[in-house]
This record gives sequence, C-alpha cells and structure tokens, in this order.
Amino acid sequence: MGNRLVRTVSDDWGHLPPGPYKLLTRMAAYSLDTSTDPAKPAGHYWMGWRHLAKGLGRMPPEEGDISPESITRCNTIKSEIKRHTNTLVAVGAVKRAVDNPGKGTRQVWKLTL
Repeated sequence: MGNRLVRTVSDDWGHLPPGPYKLLTRMAAYSLDTSTDPAKPAGHYWMGWRHLAKGLGRMPPEEGDISPESITRCNTIKSEIKRHTNTLVAVGAVKRAVDNPGKGTRQVWKLTL
C-alpha cells in the first residue's frame, strides 16, 4: 500500500500546514500505489472521517453514541477534517471522487500527487 505515494507526499508536499500534511500522508499510506482492480483504483482513499481523525490524533466517540457530548465532539472533528481536506483540494493534492456523498456514504478522495 501507498509506499510510493507516501514518498511523494514527503518529498513534494512538506510545505503544507501540519493538519493537511498529516491527512495527506495518512491518505497516501492507505491508498494503493498500483492496481489492476477497477473497483479499487490506485491513488484513491476510502477509509472515511474516523480514520482521518486518528491521523490527526483525535479519538472520535464510539459509533452509535448519540449523547450530546458525542455529537458535539463528532461535529468538531468533522469540521476540522473538512477544513483540512478543503485545503488539500485548494492546493491540488486531492480531489473529490464522489460529487455529493449522502448520509452514510463515505467521501472517496483521489490523490492527484
């Protein structure tokens, strides 16, 4: 997985702020460098916001926890991730592979390194 992609992030994207850099590195590490499977093309990240949160050192509440504190924490983490992924889109490191993911659908990111 992602060995070449992680090297590219390390070599070419070190100028990014810490948050976006951490997310891009995590995306690269969990994306395939090469693939012959059209269902899982190379350079795509599918793992979701909870996985990205861990890359930032954030521990999201357990899935299914609907307490007000958990909802607030999830919204705060999602907002941080959205801010960082928007930065990555703006600098051209990634693009959205799903136009409008609905509730329960993960955004898929295409790494454009």
